Amino acid sequence: MRVVCSSFRFHLIIFAAIAMSALGANISEAGSDAARWFEQGKTYLKSGNYQSAIEIFSKTLDLLDASKRNSHVVKLARAQAYYQKGDIRNSWKDLNSVLKADDLEGEALASGLHLRGMLNLKKGVQTEAISDFSAAIKTPHANDSLRSASLINRAVTLINVGSLERALGDLNRAIELDGASSFAYAARGMAHLRHDNLDQAKSDAEQSLKLNPDGQTQKIANKIINELTVTQVGENSVQVSMSDEGQVFVQMKFGKKGAPHRFLLDTGATHSLVDKSLIKEIAKETEVKEVGKGIVNIADGTSLPVTKYIIKDVYIYNLPLGPIQVQTFDKKTRKVTNLLGAGSLGNLAITMDNFRRKVEIRQKMANNM
Repeated sequence: MRVVCSSFRFHLIIFAAIAMSALGANISEAGSDAARWFEQGKTYLKSGNYQSAIEIFSKTLDLLDASKRNSHVVKLARAQAYYQKGDIRNSWKDLNSVLKADDLEGEALASGLHLRGMLNLKKGVQTEAISDFSAAIKTPHANDSLRSASLINRAVTLINVGSLERALGDLNRAIELDGASSFAYAARGMAHLRHDNLDQAKSDAEQSLKLNPDGQTQKIANKIINELTVTQVGENSVQVSMSDEGQVFVQMKFGKKGAPHRFLLDTGATHSLVDKSLIKEIAKETEVKEVGKGIVNIADGTSLPVTKYIIKDVYIYNLPLGPIQVQTFDKKTRKVTNLLGAGSLGNLAITMDNFRRKVEIRQKMANNM
């Protein structure tokens, strides 16, 4: 059995335009050439010309006193340019130098902590990244866009470690601070999707698309909407979309009037898997009966104890599955994606069109069952 713990695969926000007005004023105090080059470097950074930004920021630093705050600001900007270019070693080098400064404060300090969170995510150290984003959020400054970016990136990290309630709280705050952020709405849409709040997920994705999103944000908003779109193609047949990664998510109902829940349809898996937290919710909607214990082997070679249940009245969209057997892990694990395996699909026929990225789910006729 595969255990699916999907990570949030879309870009985080790097606040490249650090303290635009305040930093420009600080550099201006150091001389017109330094100020002019710094502004040019910020233009290159915002446009994605990272190598030119690095070169211009380096020229600017040559004119500044390395011990002064304006020098720290330029070095922080260069650290961000290195990060965007993918030069993680030099980004760390500049950032560590900046964060050692005793006089770093306000937006510059928050931007440095924010960037360190991004770099820690590159290292795969999610706990430290969350701490850095938290420190950036708590740092006193007046730039709502920067604080919103830190909240969003902490939320995305929390989604990936399964802390969906905390993530939603962060995203609500981020949207209060910056209601024009299409990224914030797309991120909240994904958090709602993972949390089975399907109507809210679709609403946020639609709002994200209204706010002039960049290409990656648009892609994730469309992904949410595509997943939640179902087409009735016959009395006993529906059509849903396949993701770019080849995954098919469907909506399951337990009891005819039950709320929809998000499941990954996996015809390569035999058993169906339900996150333990969902079993209590299902029991409010239809009969759930424990039927025994077992051991399953998952893809990484680990063997885990499970409890087996029979759920009496189950539907995939409006198509009845009848009673199905599911399993939950007995030991506490990271929240897993609910999985609908082939053993639960006896009265359905699944047709996958990989070219069109469409999947038809059809109820078998009685004489073919």
